[in-house]
Amino acid sequence: MKKTNTKDSELLIIKLAIKYGIAEKDKLVSSLPDYKQQKKENSDLNIGSFLVKSKLITEKQLQFLHSVLKMAEINEQDRNFGIIAIKNNFTSQFHVKKALQYQARLFKKSYSIQYIGDILVDWDKILPEQRDAIMSRQNRLDDNREHMQFGKIGIEKKFFTENDLEDALKDQWRFFKREKKIKLLGEVLVDHEKLTLSQRDSILGSQRDMQIQLTKDQKEQKSTAIMETDDDGPSPVDTLTNISNQEKYFAAIAIKNGLVSLDQVKLAFRKQSKIF
Repeated sequence: MKKTNTKDSELLIIKLAIKYGIAEKDKLVSSLPDYKQQKKENSDLNIGSFLVKSKLITEKQLQFLHSVLKMAEINEQDRNFGIIAIKNNFTSQFHVKKALQYQARLFKKSYSIQYIGDILVDWDKILPEQRDAIMSRQNRLDDNREHMQFGKIGIEKKFFTENDLEDALKDQWRFFKREKKIKLLGEVLVDHEKLTLSQRDSILGSQRDMQIQLTKDQKEQKSTAIMETDDDGPSPVDTLTNISNQEKYFAAIAIKNGLVSLDQVKLAFRKQSKIF
């Protein structure tokens, strides 16, 4: 699954501390220059430990803020999980909605986080094998996006050709079918002697920079809506709309950053509608 960038997490910690009235905005803002200076002297310092050390928040309040961040990320993943489960007739919209509602109530009551896949298994609404299959599919979607980005950057840098990339993707797929494991595209191209280790690292560096920018854009959109779902949770129709909007937003950013073309996005959406 996607990881949250450290700087974005720190920004969200500050926003959430203000949102939930844990710390005063003026005091937080005025403390930031001191944090930046201490960060230069100690690169391991993070905003959470700084705020606790400065007595702007308590350790317990920091744990709460981290749990809210984690819950927001899991909730996004679990809404997508529900869509796939419904689309495959593993369970109904009704039971997905109830699982999301239960998940929200559990968190608000005890700050405990339970995945809806586990909830649905506990309720005997899906099988453990069905839960695992959906989670595996979600992980593969993230991997596919990263491989597509890696290939485009490599071609733009003229490290290898489109034919080289096509051969590597075919070999990668054959390896997956044989070993049931995903081999990184960069490793395949290095094995084919179409890419040097330094060139691979150069692409990975560019990929990280792009991912940081994508994450910033996505977090900016999500930060104002974190944990605002009511006790009843979203309706099945709202859930479908939210996932559709998130995918379209992701595609728009990818096109804007030159990662994919409009035709590639259209093709991906057509294929996605046939998967699960």
